[in-house]
Amino acid sequence: MPAMVGFFAALGKAAGYTAATALLGGAILYSDGAISVRVKEHKPDGTNIYLPVPAMLASAAASFIPECHLRQFREQAGPHLPLIQAAIEGLRNSPDGELVEVKNSREYVRVVKRGGTLYVDVESDSEHVRVSLPLRTVSRIVARLAATGPGS
Repeated sequence: MPAMVGFFAALGKAAGYTAATALLGGAILYSDGAISVRVKEHKPDGTNIYLPVPAMLASAAASFIPECHLRQFREQAGPHLPLIQAAIEGLRNSPDGELVEVKNSREYVRVVKRGGTLYVDVESDSEHVRVSLPLRTVSRIVARLAATGPGS
C-alpha cells in the first residue's frame, strides 16, 4: 500500500507541475494582450464566431512572411512607412476616446481607443463585427514589415 501512496503523490506533483507550466505559458502568451474577432449574424441560427489570438503569436507570424513578399510590400509602402509608424505611436500616446463614428441608413461604424487597444465595431442589418487590436502589436508588425534585408 505505501507504494501506491508514493505513486499517487508523484502523480499529483506531476499534475501540479503540468498545470503550473500551462498557466505560466498561457500568461506569457497573452502578456501582450489578444487580437480578437467576433462576428454575429442577425438571423435565426446565424453564425456566431469568436476568435481570440494571442498578440504575441501575430507578431511572431510576421517573421514568417517570405522575403519576396516583404520586398514587394516595402517597394509599394516604403515611402509611407515612417508616417504609418508615427501615426501608430501617436495613437499609442493619445488619450482614450472615440476616434471615428459613421452612421448611415444601413451601417454603423465606430472606432475607439481604450488603453493600448483599438476597438472597431461594425453593425449592419445582417451582422455585428467587433475587432480588438493592441496597438503595440500593430507597431511590432509594421516594424517587421519595414525592416530591410533578409532575416531582419
